[in-house]
Amino acid sequence: MMCRLVICIYIIDYEKGMYVALATFYQAFKLKSRIWRTMLKRNGVTGIGVGYADPNRPAKGAAIVLYTLRNLSAVTQTKLQAVTKDISRASAIPIRILGAGSFKMEAAAPTQTNPRQRWRPVPGAVSVGTTVPTTAGGTGGLAVIKNNTLFILSNAHVLVPTNTNQFHNTIQPSPADGGRTADQIGRAFQFVPLTTTGVNFQDSAIAIANSNSLLNPRYLINQSGGLITVPGHLLSYRLGMTFKRMAKTNGFARGVVEAIGVEQRVRGDSGIKIFRDQTVIRFTQGRTGPGDSGSVWLNDSNDRLNNYAAAVHFAGSTDGTRSVSFPIERAMRTYGTLVAVPAGAGRYKAGVTKGKAPKNNYAYVRPMTRKQLALSPIIKSDAD
Repeated sequence: MMCRLVICIYIIDYEKGMYVALATFYQAFKLKSRIWRTMLKRNGVTGIGVGYADPNRPAKGAAIVLYTLRNLSAVTQTKLQAVTKDISRASAIPIRILGAGSFKMEAAAPTQTNPRQRWRPVPGAVSVGTTVPTTAGGTGGLAVIKNNTLFILSNAHVLVPTNTNQFHNTIQPSPADGGRTADQIGRAFQFVPLTTTGVNFQDSAIAIANSNSLLNPRYLINQSGGLITVPGHLLSYRLGMTFKRMAKTNGFARGVVEAIGVEQRVRGDSGIKIFRDQTVIRFTQGRTGPGDSGSVWLNDSNDRLNNYAAAVHFAGSTDGTRSVSFPIERAMRTYGTLVAVPAGAGRYKAGVTKGKAPKNNYAYVRPMTRKQLALSPIIKSDAD
């Protein structure tokens, strides 16, 4: 006879005077993997992930986080509450319902902040786009390096809006911010195509510069023109971590990791796409909006990993309070790149990687599996 060892974690609920079993993050992920397809088909549901049962009291364990449209009808609310109550009762895992609205990709919209200006050389976090075809553009997240060549990391829907391998120039600033063909700094080089028939794990692309001298491997951190060096990127991050970012429309912002492993419906120009295993970051300062797509979140913990790149933003909630992002490690593995770091006298070097997830700790984002990586094929863009 085979036996399984079950470890239960309890906490004393002093208000009720009783022991309450806590849901582990592993249990929450297992439940989410069973119900996400069904839940995303329900009226009003826009995403499902794993977060804290109480963000203000992390010791209370894990929960399923269910994102919905705002202002649901009474009938829809009643049905959804009944379903989630039944699931919670059967699984002993709490479900938090958050009305954040729908989620949409955020390329477009001019802005009056510093990132929309013309920069030479070009740092991370400023306006970029393409005139082939002319689109509003988004944010060039970060300079990355491979084989001593510098690239701009951003979203596919910013750098390759047609989702095809046709030639796309990369201009800075974007057309929405006054950029023209004469402002070309490079071209789209590689991207992961987005699909409406399957699942997506990232919205990413890299653009190669016409010359390394056109890019500045630093990050614009404020609207006064301040630049910082990003030392490298994180291999993982956990729930509750605080991030900061600069983006071309809404400028500087801060946020906290609210949910990980999120399965989400995201609206774009070509319709609704399903994204799997994403991160939702709730803004604690600032907001998000059209034009912020492609911006890169940095760790804001003031520890040894401060300013390390963590995640890439590609969509936001309609109320501007939440960012949908994917771990930057995903794009770095896909393209074989690392963060570009200045090395003096016009030279560059590769940044370092740190912050590996502790073994079996499901409060941290997990690395992509080989199967997931295979579902993110790279397409090379035409050179002309």
